[in-house]
Amino acid sequence: MPRGISLGLPLSRGAAPPPAWLFAEHALGGAPPSLFADFGRDIYGIGGVQKSFSDLFTVSSVAKAVVGPDRSLVTVPANTPAFDYSMGQRRLLLEGATTNLCLRSQDLSHASWSNRAGSPNVTVNNSGAPDGTSTLNMIQRTVTTATYVGQNFVKAASSITYTLSFFAKQGAVGRGIPVRIQATYPNRVDTNFNLVTGAVGSTTALGSGFTALGATITQLTPGIYYCTVTVTSDTTTGMSIFIGVKQDATSAAVDGTDTSSNADVYVWGFQLEQAVGASSYVATAGAQVTRVTDLCAFTPAANAAIPAATASVAYRANVRSPVLGQQLVGIASNNALLRADGGNAGIVRLGGSSGGNLGSILGLPGEVGIAAGWAAGTRSLCVNGNAAQVDALTMDQTMPPFFLGQSAGMTPSAVHFLGALVAWPVKGSNGALQSQARVYS
Repeated sequence: MPRGISLGLPLSRGAAPPPAWLFAEHALGGAPPSLFADFGRDIYGIGGVQKSFSDLFTVSSVAKAVVGPDRSLVTVPANTPAFDYSMGQRRLLLEGATTNLCLRSQDLSHASWSNRAGSPNVTVNNSGAPDGTSTLNMIQRTVTTATYVGQNFVKAASSITYTLSFFAKQGAVGRGIPVRIQATYPNRVDTNFNLVTGAVGSTTALGSGFTALGATITQLTPGIYYCTVTVTSDTTTGMSIFIGVKQDATSAAVDGTDTSSNADVYVWGFQLEQAVGASSYVATAGAQVTRVTDLCAFTPAANAAIPAATASVAYRANVRSPVLGQQLVGIASNNALLRADGGNAGIVRLGGSSGGNLGSILGLPGEVGIAAGWAAGTRSLCVNGNAAQVDALTMDQTMPPFFLGQSAGMTPSAVHFLGALVAWPVKGSNGALQSQARVYS
């Protein structure tokens, strides 16, 4: 974060610097913030007084696994803010409800993974799992012909978007992991992950009915990668996932041959969810497991720092999933102050008025920097530094209270990595709001 000139606050030799929120880049037309939350740097303030996270927000959540500062998985206790470092910097992670559909997510030797070919050796007690335990699974070829392990699923007779995620590490011989998500052959998506270069080789829809929406691979600790692939299925009522192992790191054919009969790879933590993007890992044993939504509410002091009649707010986050109608900042009765409609070409909307919403186009998923301001008979909305969208509506819906997400919790399958939230007790000019509509850094 750049450090500008403070707002007319001279510093004497040896004096402590002013609080972070008093630096010029956080002023709105000369007005300092009434509420300041920099989640990445753990800096909070209300009305010019330094505060803690718990002075501004309360969190209701279950325990969850997040990426810690050392890039390993750590478990955050229930009802505790989850700060995640998977993006290379600390962010507040808030998620909607999701269900891990994979059974035995850490045990590929179990009969749940009995859809196999090639008689692979599978061991489940290897050291070096992302959470520090000795539960890393090894899959090893015994032949050069098709070798994989797989699991079958029952689904609704409709086209559904799924994201598969897992952790992987190359073996002594194995270099690549081909992955297939398939209904009735040949209808499928094939993907391969190169564990040498840390790259996705290809993601291709074959046959008919499936759509490949993308795949990612991200290095966590040295040698450990986090892999995801997102697809839209066909309308059949069954689907399978297949995990292969190859010495050839470039082959995407899970049922293809390999030059090695003993290629090996390590995998862990499989998660299949109905979502347009991966959320934090939910371990399973003999049954599917649902993680309930996070709920993050403003405290009374934080609510009082955002006047209902005249105010401005800036919201900076990475919105991972382009979920239709997900609330970024909510108000009472499950209404939205700021909402992102991923299904509508990525439109951010300013709510709060019974007269309608004010919208600005934004591509999702990705980083968003939003600034909005309102007063009687005037509203403005800026997104990612673009010129303001304006209307002449008045904010007449009940607020406060305010929420990060919605008042009933996060939108299902929503995944938000929040960097900062800032508010001012004035409506900024369109130019001032545009300067605050920047992404977090």
